[in-house]
Amino acid sequence: QAIDLFFDRYPRFKDRFTFFQIAVPTRMKEPYISYKAMVEGLVRKINKKYSSENWNPIVYRDVKAEHEDLAVYYRMADIAVISSVYDGMNLVAKEFVSAQVDGKGVLLLSEFAGAAEELEGAILVNPYDIEEFSDSIKKALEMSVREKKSRMKTLQRQVKEKDVYTWIYDVLGQMLLISGKKVRRCSYLFENIGTIPRNRIFLFLDYDGTVTPIVKTPDKAVMSEEMRSLIIKLQQTVPVAIISGRALNDLKQMVNIENMIYAGNHGAEIWDGTRLVKGKRASSSQKAMKQIIHELRTSLSAISGVVIEDKGITASIHFRMVSERNTGRVLDIFWSIADKYKDSFMVTTGKKVLEIRPRGIWNKGDAVKWICKNFGRKRIPVYVGDDTTDEDAFRAIKGKGIGICVGWNPESDYYLKTQDEVKQLIKVIGNFKS
Repeated sequence: QAIDLFFDRYPRFKDRFTFFQIAVPTRMKEPYISYKAMVEGLVRKINKKYSSENWNPIVYRDVKAEHEDLAVYYRMADIAVISSVYDGMNLVAKEFVSAQVDGKGVLLLSEFAGAAEELEGAILVNPYDIEEFSDSIKKALEMSVREKKSRMKTLQRQVKEKDVYTWIYDVLGQMLLISGKKVRRCSYLFENIGTIPRNRIFLFLDYDGTVTPIVKTPDKAVMSEEMRSLIIKLQQTVPVAIISGRALNDLKQMVNIENMIYAGNHGAEIWDGTRLVKGKRASSSQKAMKQIIHELRTSLSAISGVVIEDKGITASIHFRMVSERNTGRVLDIFWSIADKYKDSFMVTTGKKVLEIRPRGIWNKGDAVKWICKNFGRKRIPVYVGDDTTDEDAFRAIKGKGIGICVGWNPESDYYLKTQDEVKQLIKVIGNFKS
């Protein structure tokens, strides 16, 4: 119906555009047989209505297509129309993206397909809205080559990064989280709370997502008075350090607890209570970092919801408030800039945030080791974090201490189900009454 309306509205595409329908037979029973007959009837009607001597608007194939033949169709196509009315994932969309060698194809994808949730760069369509659908076909055909390549570059990066191994990792991780099943490397903490020592420990706490919930913008991540009171009370018997990706001065202001050791910029700068300690390369790359931040601000300024956090030594690009349709564009722009500096800077990903740091700079693991060496030689380090930027710390204390992650993480020893359970952990360590 959308194809019918398309040719009716835009007759200039007659003899220029052919819709190639591959209808691989699968379920040969009702109601599929009747549905197939209805589609074939529409094809005949449209071809009769618009065809010319040497051209049919629709070429219909209802035979099994080999993978080699499909690859040819994918590469030849200017656009791919995946118009599922209900679909769990739809790998055809990903196959089309993978086959685009010249990067000029455009993906029209049903918003009801599972793939629509992750394939930023596709034109999303509602298959029930045939007017919007027909206009989307026109938009795809008239799109500039530059926009086509930009969209396809974003799509191909997503398909490459979210491969079957990533899918398996995510699914198994969620299964473990839901089931609470004990595994050797990462078990639910409160089913193993007896393994946590109550004395001789040194507690390290991440800030965002650990002592505070994840929020839309960094300035709104304010620690609750209950959490602050628990940490102050715990300090009377257990040494505590706060380690964060935030700039050191920002971290100190947000936490605002005296006699505390702070490590900012993912461990690159440390306040030991009396003086500032900077790890290697903490200052030497600041000029180049300012140039990167300038390029990012200039290129991303037109996209609503992007927050660029200049932390002097490092930078964070937050895109939690960016619409799903623009997320792929943000990532595309970010990586195009970051790739130019990849020899000197590295990128780590967090929860809707991209962190860019100088190579060789101290990380959270280095900070934990330095603090333990100078303030806690005879103590057992217990580190609590919530995302990939905390994995350096988990690895640094492996076999010597205990790593705890808010959410399942294979690099940690234990996990917590929610950020709110961090308060319960502090109560257990301090032997406080609930």
